[in-house]
Amino acid sequence: MNSRTESTTFETVAETMRPPQGDGWDYLVIAGIFASMFALAWAALATPLLQPLVDVARRQHWTMLWVRPTVIWITMGMLLLFLRTVLWLLYRPFAAVRAEEAPPLTVIIPAYNEGKRVEHAIASVAAAHYPHGRLQIIAVDDGSTDDTWHHIKSAALRLSGLVTAIRLPANLGKRGALAEGFRRATGEIIVTVDSDSVIERGALLTIAGPFRDRRVGAVAGKVAVHNRRAGLIPRMLHVRFILSFDYLRSAQSVFRTVYCCPGALAAYRASVVRQVLPAWERQQFLGAACTYGEDRALTNDILARGYDTVYQRSAGTGATSARSSASRGSSGSGRYFRACSRSTRARSPTCAIPSPTDRSRCGR
Repeated sequence: MNSRTESTTFETVAETMRPPQGDGWDYLVIAGIFASMFALAWAALATPLLQPLVDVARRQHWTMLWVRPTVIWITMGMLLLFLRTVLWLLYRPFAAVRAEEAPPLTVIIPAYNEGKRVEHAIASVAAAHYPHGRLQIIAVDDGSTDDTWHHIKSAALRLSGLVTAIRLPANLGKRGALAEGFRRATGEIIVTVDSDSVIERGALLTIAGPFRDRRVGAVAGKVAVHNRRAGLIPRMLHVRFILSFDYLRSAQSVFRTVYCCPGALAAYRASVVRQVLPAWERQQFLGAACTYGEDRALTNDILARGYDTVYQRSAGTGATSARSSASRGSSGSGRYFRACSRSTRARSPTCAIPSPTDRSRCGR
């Protein structure tokens, strides 16, 4: 590819890689899911649908073993669902900052074998409505074995003075790449963006808004599936993202305790990150170094310092491309659930058993 073609491609990325706008289908899916759950609960409790099983249990004297606990479980689940729905309705997004009052901000984009998609991510950040004099972009190549470094260098040359390109000599995992970016960051706010993601034009001004409140230490951005109409798996993942980001994090944000600010799009107060960086970088579980779940661990460390963590719903804050295969998509979900399970065992959890320098087992 000659330089003219590369330049044309780079300049058009910001226009062609815009995340899809929200639509009524999202809310229709949510309404359908909740309606189905309420319908099932009503059928179980107010109709004779389960009466044959109840009769068998009574004849066999099993009632005390499972009928009453089941009723209690269903009741508690419905109460929790009702409470979360109320909190979701009460949630209101924060106002975005104006360009003239925007604080110095650093965006870190860690990449490993991402190819040309990292250039798309960098281009979308550079095209954001944020004063370039107060914006720093750090792209970290985490020991890639493909042409990722070529694309990072290409972006840095075209955006000289705006993009800082860093190449690690070996694959340290996402946590190690982020840590290097955190140490190089000069902004008051540090934003992390995944290398397979793109952000909308107003994303940076929007995600900086909550930091007007000095009690806020971290902000979770809204993540959508960029290619959600490309197939069944992206559509399914989009529904999951709606529930986990907009529904669950909206409820958590009302009491200012979002438990995981996602690596795909999150913002942190730089002064707070520097306080927790050494312990976060050296985190271990059962004597083994942690290699994934770094976003949940960092969020929990910030909460442990007494800062609030909130969610910024504002339309189209960010987007990511879904995996096209079930095996690759399930591996990411597996890492997420393992990180969540370890979060229940310690205040600053989330880790992996493999060594961070073992690329074949690293949690990328």
